Amino acid sequence: MKSTVSEVKVNSGMGSGRARNMKLHMGKILITVILLCFHAFPVLSQITLGTPGKPYHVNSVGREGFEIDNLVQFMWTDIPNAQYYNVYMSVNGGRLNFAATSQGGTFSFNASGGYKYYIAVAGVDAFGTEGPVSPPSVPVVCDIAKPTVERFNPFNGTRDMETTTPVTVTFSEPMNASDIYLTGVVSLYENSGKVAAELAYDVERAELLVTPKGGYKHGITYTLEISTSATDLAGNRLADKFTLTFTTIQAQRLSLDRLLAYPCPADRRGTSLTYELSQNVDEVMIEVYHVSGDRVRLFDDAPTSEGYNERFWDLRTDDGKEVPNGLYYFRVKGKITSTGEYLETSKFEKLLVLR
Repeated sequence: MKSTVSEVKVNSGMGSGRARNMKLHMGKILITVILLCFHAFPVLSQITLGTPGKPYHVNSVGREGFEIDNLVQFMWTDIPNAQYYNVYMSVNGGRLNFAATSQGGTFSFNASGGYKYYIAVAGVDAFGTEGPVSPPSVPVVCDIAKPTVERFNPFNGTRDMETTTPVTVTFSEPMNASDIYLTGVVSLYENSGKVAAELAYDVERAELLVTPKGGYKHGITYTLEISTSATDLAGNRLADKFTLTFTTIQAQRLSLDRLLAYPCPADRRGTSLTYELSQNVDEVMIEVYHVSGDRVRLFDDAPTSEGYNERFWDLRTDDGKEVPNGLYYFRVKGKITSTGEYLETSKFEKLLVLR
């Protein structure tokens, strides 16, 4: 009975050994098959993805680097083996954050006005492995606000404006300078006729200075117009046509007063010919005449300032000879021509030469 049990145990042990051998054999076959499969079919996730090119802005409306209708679109060149792309975005110079996926080499989105955007992209293969991230695109500003005229000088309808007052227009944002200088964008009218204007635009201050060639004249009504062809840096047109009307002050009467020779009688030391002007002038000329009517001296470099002025006379003629004793007259003549008007006045005064 014990012998029988012992044989059963042995037989049982021999059966287990065969089973183990069979399992090992099958395992070797399975490993061989798997290795053959790996050799015949490489794993796709091991393929190296290239770096996408730098995305570029597709400019639909507005100037380069700007969009003026909210829709911003970027494109880039597709790379082999990329199933799709991860798109990373920066807003107003912040860090790049994941924004979306794109199936092709393009990405569009609705932007918010006043914000600056740029993106970078990375290809993703069939196994979800992301490749290198591209260089970031050039920033694009979404500017959907039309510029306006924010302030101006003088006020519309101003009367009695001094001719030296600067006429300026300040915009709500920097404008495109090349538009400002285009013919027909800025027009200046004198009474009813158009006149040539000199324009000076300060980009940083967004301020335009307008002056007619030759300056503003007295007693004239001017009209300044800026058309909607003027645009901001993004390409938005001026919201409304701008018109400014103003009238300059009437010219003051030019007068000469208090003509005097001092000392008088004039002695061998000479004399000063003095006068007062009601305003600054462009030219003052002094002529000295003998009582007989002959002109003996001409000064064309006399002072031209408003108020008191004087010019010394050494009692010599234009060719350097001493004048004889006697009665003389001197005339002072003032002119204004620089404002486009011609004003002139003159007066005589007598003097005595007695050495």
